[in-house]
Amino acid sequence: MTATIALEALKDGKIRVNTSSWADPVVLLPGEVLEVRWVAGQLNLFRDSRPPEPPVSNPAKDFEEFA
Repeated sequence: MTATIALEALKDGKIRVNTSSWADPVVLLPGEVLEVRWVAGQLNLFRDSRPPEPPVSNPAKDFEEFA
């Protein structure tokens, strides 16, 4: 099964999240995160509240080890 995840930036720091497998989109509020987990062979999306983290100066650098 394949599902497409779409993210849309909204006003006031909100983000609209939709997938091809959901009936209705979900709106993340400022301070909420979308967490992706691999559970029992399935990809799952979870919404959670977390304190803000400091910005990353070079986000691409974090992924260089996977290249």
